[in-house]
Order: sequence, then structure tokens, then C-alpha cells
Amino acid sequence: MVFNLQTALWAIDLVILIWLILVTWALARALANYNRLTRGATDRTLSEILTNFLEQDKLTKAELERVLAEISKLKEQAKNFIQKIGLVRFNPFSDTGGDQSFALALLDHKDNGIVITSLYARTGVRWYVKTIRGGKGIEHELSKEEKEALKQVKKVS
Repeated sequence: MVFNLQTALWAIDLVILIWLILVTWALARALANYNRLTRGATDRTLSEILTNFLEQDKLTKAELERVLAEISKLKEQAKNFIQKIGLVRFNPFSDTGGDQSFALALLDHKDNGIVITSLYARTGVRWYVKTIRGGKGIEHELSKEEKEALKQVKKVS
């Protein structure tokens, strides 16, 4: 096969055509990206749009920092909320049935809180509240049911 001037021109035309197709495709992608970027923006330059995006980015970052600080503050406060609950139902008297009495332990993450005990009898209901520090009663001796409610709390945590 002999290469002459006409064959060389056809080869150059083919290369130019392929190059033109590639450049057209790249330009179409660039225009699509530009149109997506400027969608909804009227009479604004690309520079103004990018500046607006950067300002929005700064505002978003500042808001994110504020939200993260608030979350950190709430996590710290949540340590003092009731997080552990233990409940024991029991029957303290032989003349009543149905385990209507109970001991309820309500503690925070450091095992501080209260134990509420309700004793049901035919003559009435008595309620007792005892303070708990570090998982132990500090002012009064705990009953066996109250200790059991505290054990339930420790099993969960």
C-alpha cells in the first residue's frame, strides 16, 4: 500500500474529526455542569455564584460547630438523667396477694439516684424513698427487695 498525499489528507481529516468529537463532548459536559451550577441564578456571574457557595459553606460550618457544641453539652447533661431502672414486685404480707408491692430503683450513670418502695397492705399503702449514692443506700439500710432492684440495674448497665 502506497501512501500518497490523498491518503495522508484522509488520515489527517479522520484525526481532526475524532478530535472535534472529543472536544464537543468535553464542551457539552462543561456546559451541563455550568448550567447545573447556575440553575436558578439570574444575571449572576460564575464568580458571584461561587462566592455565594463559599459564604453558604462558611455559614454551614459555623452552624455545624454550634450544633456539635450543643450536642456535647447535652451529652454532659444527660449523664445526670435517669438512665437505669430496676423493678422488683413482691408480697411483704401473708394476708395480701398479687405482688402488689414493689421496689423501683432509678439511677444515673454513676449509680446515684433513689429507690422508691411501695408496700401494699389491706389497711393502706405506704411509700418510702431512699437516696442512693454509688449504688448503695446512704441514709437508711436497704431492704432485700430494694437491693434486688439495684442488682437488676447493675445487670442492665
